[in-house]
Amino acid sequence: MTKPRIAALAVCSAFALGLGTTRTESIDTALFATSGASARSLEFDRIINAPPELVWQQISTEAGVSRWLGVESSVNLAIGGAYELYFDENRGRGNKGTEGSQVLSYAPGRMLSIAWNVPTNLAQVRGQRSWVTFLVEPTPQGSRVRVVHAGFGETPGWDKAYDFYETGWPAVLGMLKRSLEGVSD
Repeated sequence: MTKPRIAALAVCSAFALGLGTTRTESIDTALFATSGASARSLEFDRIINAPPELVWQQISTEAGVSRWLGVESSVNLAIGGAYELYFDENRGRGNKGTEGSQVLSYAPGRMLSIAWNVPTNLAQVRGQRSWVTFLVEPTPQGSRVRVVHAGFGETPGWDKAYDFYETGWPAVLGMLKRSLEGVSD
């Protein structure tokens, strides 16, 4: 599929979801390490005693990300918009965290998909992209939050990234739970 066709599909998807066409930057599909149904992935979920609307606010706004992760961020909820987490504000631009991560798609209140740039500690694959999808579903207890991280390549650097996120995403979901419930898991 060509890049113009992918961009056109993103715009059509945005219209279908009623999201408009606000875009900040094109999504460069050449940065993705892999594609197809066989792309390596991780999946984790957590039940959180909070309504889906509150969970959505935490994952889709700068104020929510700050409360949830305790870091500065740039979150622009638009196709192609930034979704950058700055873990080290003292480093120069491009070395603070997940700079270059972008919103791929979203369904308000339910799903957010991001072209994910790994943090600087994973230098071998820094600058390439995988994708992360957050899914939020109502449950009798509040919300189920699922994180699917896909598109890990097949090089040793991607193996390190896979291992990093295999332990990292459960911790991040635990932080989300604590930020919304004020209790530990």
